[in-house]
Amino acid sequence: MQETTNIERESIHRTESFGREASDVLRRTYFRDTFPLAIRLDVSLDDVMCHLERAFDIDLLRTDALRLVAAERIATHLDDVVIATACVRRSKTAWAELEETMTPMLTRMCELRVSEIDALLHASRYLSAVRDHTQGDDIDAFAGTPRMQDYSGLHPLRTFLGGPLFSVLQDLIRDGFVVASRYAPSNDRSGRRLKLVNGSA
Repeated sequence: MQETTNIERESIHRTESFGREASDVLRRTYFRDTFPLAIRLDVSLDDVMCHLERAFDIDLLRTDALRLVAAERIATHLDDVVIATACVRRSKTAWAELEETMTPMLTRMCELRVSEIDALLHASRYLSAVRDHTQGDDIDAFAGTPRMQDYSGLHPLRTFLGGPLFSVLQDLIRDGFVVASRYAPSNDRSGRRLKLVNGSA
């Protein structure tokens, strides 16, 4: 308990940049909900706040009320912020867990446009590109490939990563580099609606 108190005290100067109320929200969420993950990934509250300060310009939030609203939204995704912070710090554990969690989700999203095998390939390559872009190891990153440094926690990490991937995939299909699948989700949805109307669902 004393150790946690010391960590909190050392982090107060950093969190005050958000304003007292907003800082309290983030501090409470960190120690109440994300502390086990943060300890495992070696990410302190100060690390999290440094990451957030770099991810967006806090000065754009001109009032304490706006900062409190932002902090409350970030608090709901603070686990994601911890993972992003650890990835920026080149944690192999964080990258492995991110890929294990995100690859199936991104693959399912890609399957809306390409075959299952191609979807898995694109999702895996995309996450590798994100890692390289984050760590500054990429030479020719796809336009729009995000960096974890830019993740602000205002939205889920799956949204931060999924949106750009779908855009990249759409561009590749449009330019003829990738062949779109003939699968049409709307057909299945129409069929389900007909069954419901007929009372046979």
